[in-house]
Amino acid sequence: MFHELYATGMPWTGAFWVSPLQRLVAAKLARISTAIVTNRHSAVSWLQRYRASAATPVRVQPVFSNVGEPEEIVPYEQRGAHIAVFGGGGRKATIYDKHRDRLRWIVNRKEFAQVVDIGPSDDSFLPNETWSRPLGVMSAEEISDWLASASLGVLSYPGRRLGKSGVAAAFASHGVPFVLFDEDDTSGKTDPYVEEEHFLRGKVLGEAGASYSDPQLERMSRAIHRLYRDRLHSTRAARSFLDLFDSVTQNSSIE
Repeated sequence: MFHELYATGMPWTGAFWVSPLQRLVAAKLARISTAIVTNRHSAVSWLQRYRASAATPVRVQPVFSNVGEPEEIVPYEQRGAHIAVFGGGGRKATIYDKHRDRLRWIVNRKEFAQVVDIGPSDDSFLPNETWSRPLGVMSAEEISDWLASASLGVLSYPGRRLGKSGVAAAFASHGVPFVLFDEDDTSGKTDPYVEEEHFLRGKVLGEAGASYSDPQLERMSRAIHRLYRDRLHSTRAARSFLDLFDSVTQNSSIE
């Protein structure tokens, strides 16, 4: 299972210097594997290039939520008037530093009462914004409760790698459509999520003519939870791995 292939970065970062070694290790792992699973379609062609033979299967299984998988979601009209920003690793800081004006527009557009910030608070301090409410680090159960009542999520992440985002999976498992600030700044594939069906692009919101409505968000809430149930759920992932294992062992016994 490949969650990552290799890091990339500018020459003054460590990621730049370790990238060649990581590529070598990932290629060797792919070559000795009898079956390969990755969490995003954008990695498939690279892994196929280094597998031992064309007979080695390469499957895609996006990550699932590790903060709860509610069987039923709260109906959209019963959700609270708050937006959820969830995560860490500096990505929340990207939202606040680069997209604060756009976030403020989203809050004012729908008259959201607050933006609840879930996760480490060192990158989520907005002292001059009355609508910002840092919640800090919480248990999985507490996070699940907040997401279950959220009307909208906000995420900064590379769009082409959304399949490996645990935050996107957490939003999806709770039926929370989200606004994506794409760190790739492209309009390429975002599999398994579909623009305007599961998420909205942050760079578009706030521009002339751009808008969204409660009925639209309600449809998106149902759609993203359906996506999660059908393709991302942990039971779906377990079944996918089991089927792949059975296929590999059967082929090995035939040979």
